[in-house]
Amino acid sequence: MVRWTRYLSLLVLTLGAPRLAAAACGDGTVEPGEECDDGNLFTEDCPYGAQSCMVCDTSCDLVPGVTSFCGDTDVDPLNLETCDDGNSLTETCAYGQSSCQVCNAICQAVPGQTFRCGDNDIDLMFNETCDDGNQVTEQCSYGQASCSVCNAICRTEGGETDVCGDSTVDPGFENCDDGNAVTEQCAYGSTACTVCASSCNNAAGETDFCGDSTIDPGFEDCDDGNAVTEQCAYGQASCTVCDSGCDNVSGETDVCGDTVVDAPNENCDDGNTTTEQCAYGQTSCQVCAGSCNLANGETDFCGDSFLDTPQEGCDDGNTTTEECAYGQASCTVCNASCQNQAGDADVCGDSTVDAPTENCDDGNTTTEQCAYGQASCTVCNAT
Repeated sequence: MVRWTRYLSLLVLTLGAPRLAAAACGDGTVEPGEECDDGNLFTEDCPYGAQSCMVCDTSCDLVPGVTSFCGDTDVDPLNLETCDDGNSLTETCAYGQSSCQVCNAICQAVPGQTFRCGDNDIDLMFNETCDDGNQVTEQCSYGQASCSVCNAICRTEGGETDVCGDSTVDPGFENCDDGNAVTEQCAYGSTACTVCASSCNNAAGETDFCGDSTIDPGFEDCDDGNAVTEQCAYGQASCTVCDSGCDNVSGETDVCGDTVVDAPNENCDDGNTTTEQCAYGQTSCQVCAGSCNLANGETDFCGDSFLDTPQEGCDDGNTTTEECAYGQASCTVCNASCQNQAGDADVCGDSTVDAPTENCDDGNTTTEQCAYGQASCTVCNAT
């Protein structure tokens, strides 16, 4: 604007001044005292683009001309400048811009060249070491223990890993992650459970419990396939069994004579292995035999022909009190209670008719006569 103002002022002065017929500055001829004469009385500018020049001023002296060039920071519309950023370089957009306008080398506003992370070009001047066409920091592929990725500012760095055992559940690949890649077992004692398997997916866990027929060291010292405390086999005086907690213990015994009826091996148990007899006097009974089963007991009673001491003093095979043999004046007999006693004597003359031996007994052993005068009579003779 300064340059055009000066030009218009000179034009007014020139047009308004009277022309001299004599030689003068501006007549196109360099006269003595003039350094130049370009045939006019205004001071031209340097040609567009010249960064310096000497021009003839209104006094016909050579002076530095006013310059106008791309890069002088003045926008010169007459020379089709649409911008002037003080240089003749075509700048680029600032790093990271997706678009911009810049002033090019001929001072025209044009779209600037872009440089940004994510444009698929590695811009070394801006310290990019990679460019994968986006500004996302990818992760390693699932399962990779390590990898290099292009981060959000186009620098190569170690990628974040997603692996089974990192304590983070990775949807689409895992439904659990317990910080390792080991398939655990159920807690001891559980008959079923769900665990995080070596693939970081839920699975049925292996069980360890009392009764699974497998001895689990540290928890069990036996396992017979159940959680029941067995007893010793019937008749064993002692044994070792696996109890309900899968520990070896002394087994409960079941033997004849322990006062406990152990079915089906026993139907009685009187605390011993002796076969008792029936109580004296019983003609029959049931007793607990030496095998702890009911049996007919051995009998001891008066009249069994066996002398059972101390209850009996004799046993003649019956419970009848015999008499002395006929004619014996005295004897000892076995009475009805199997005790010795004096026998009842049956003799002629005892006033008792002892049939069939006697058919009379008149209390003596004399054969009487008929009374005087009797023609006949029956008397009891001495025999």
